[in-house]
Amino acid sequence: GLPGNTAIEMELRDLLDRGQDFALLYMDLDNFKAYNDTYSYRAGDRVIQFTADLLERLFNNHGSRGDFIGHIGGDDFVAITTLEKADAVCNAFVAAFDATILDHYDPEDRARGYVEVENRRYQLERFPLVSVTVALVETDRYSIDHIAKLNDVVAELKKRGKQIPGSVIVRDQRAGAAPLPRTGSDG
Repeated sequence: GLPGNTAIEMELRDLLDRGQDFALLYMDLDNFKAYNDTYSYRAGDRVIQFTADLLERLFNNHGSRGDFIGHIGGDDFVAITTLEKADAVCNAFVAAFDATILDHYDPEDRARGYVEVENRRYQLERFPLVSVTVALVETDRYSIDHIAKLNDVVAELKKRGKQIPGSVIVRDQRAGAAPLPRTGSDG
């Protein structure tokens, strides 16, 4: 029930056109295919709905008026909030996700901490339980004037986050990504 790609792109274009700083959270579920293969696509759909519901609830509690939540498709979500609320929303989401995703597993898999799925060579392979990678892009750190540039930053952060086991929030820490100086009448 969340807005999709067209609405997400329109929201981002509007913010970029207005030159308004914001925080973009790109959330991707890790090990989701293994979950689907183990528990069924129907169970996977319930995890997707759970994630959407959790995002809506947490943004209502920790976000700002005018925040935006969207579903890109599959196990990918985006949210847009203010720079001031980004850390609180990210931390609350990851903590709540990790605390409640276990409810979607059988007790045996929860206790083991992984699921076993047959790979293409018909051998059992172990996969960790579903976690979430959050790529956090704060536009005051970059000169971003086009969605493609925003997508490049997200892709880089997401790739880095996927290499870290478990749920993680990844933001750019390079020196060149320091907050840009504000311009205004105060000098």
